[in-house]
Amino acid sequence: MLLTVLFDTGLRINEALNLTVNDLSPTDKTITVRNNVAKNGKSRLSVDGHK
Repeated sequence: MLLTVLFDTGLRINEALNLTVNDLSPTDKTITVRNNVAKNGKSRLSVDGHK
């Protein structure tokens, strides 16, 4: 499952391993990468393109 998340969203391994339940939005199909986890120090959204 982790590999699927990495490939489908483009997240880095550290970003994916540090996700919490609060970072996931199943209704919007988005994942929030918090600024303290992101490589560049800026928060961003990653969108799952699967329908």
